[in-house]
Amino acid sequence: MTYPQPSAVGISQGETVSRTFLWALDGIPVDVTGYAAHLQVRARTASPDTLLDLSTQNGGLTLGGTAGTIELRIDAETTAQLPAIACVFSLEMTSGGGDVTPLVSGPFEVRAEVTR
Repeated sequence: MTYPQPSAVGISQGETVSRTFLWALDGIPVDVTGYAAHLQVRARTASPDTLLDLSTQNGGLTLGGTAGTIELRIDAETTAQLPAIACVFSLEMTSGGGDVTPLVSGPFEVRAEVTR
């Protein structure tokens, strides 16, 4: 089974972020038609509060159907409000039948904006 495995996701405050993840099994894209995607960023795994909450329901994630892609988009106004810290994230996919598949998780760094 092949999942995207970034070493870390990094963004800067005030940046417009656009990233694409690919879900593939043995090099073949998984058809994500009928799935829902959900990504959360927290200061620490056990933190009760989310710093960022993106999903297909709120428009932060867009699925590419048979291409197997999950597109993430965050506007500059939203990233400007994030604290400049090292945190963690996870991305999960939920099938139309309710099965949940954790796709990727790991470090997520928000760098301070220098150019203002």
